[in-house]
Amino acid sequence: MNKPEHSIPDELHSEFEERPFHICTRCGESLVDFEEGYQISKVYRNGECIMEYAICLPCHSSMVAEFSADSRAKMEKFQAENFHHADGLFQCAVCAGKRTDEGPSEYGLAAMCLGDEVMHDLMVCGTCTERMQSLISPETRERWDRFVGENFPCAPTASTPTPSGVPVF
Repeated sequence: MNKPEHSIPDELHSEFEERPFHICTRCGESLVDFEEGYQISKVYRNGECIMEYAICLPCHSSMVAEFSADSRAKMEKFQAENFHHADGLFQCAVCAGKRTDEGPSEYGLAAMCLGDEVMHDLMVCGTCTERMQSLISPETRERWDRFVGENFPCAPTASTPTPSGVPVF
């Protein structure tokens, strides 16, 4: 059976579960039940997925609301001024650098999904992620650390990425 043209690619499936994401990482509810959709986020370092999660839009909105107003404003301004239409998962949405076997060594993938379809996807390279991370307040970093601790108890905070792409969509 052929997949629909906009079906979620294997690259955005859970590597840990070796299948598409089924539940929200934060609330545990079935992702297909959210009419608003959900976001998939994955971070790669040296070719290895170091973090992945799927979060429903209500949980995403709630989490973003917990970030400092300063961080939200700076991220929204950065995205408005720097994000452009790129080649989905293979070109940085900020600098337009291509994702190839030679680089970048770190990058993040994100997709806005509805049911089993991708509505929008993007890639942000590590260099641009660092630019975005520099905009995050200490309060927002603390909230991100809580999210990581609550949902990824085995992951040491120092090895996980900071919320560079939030809010992505």
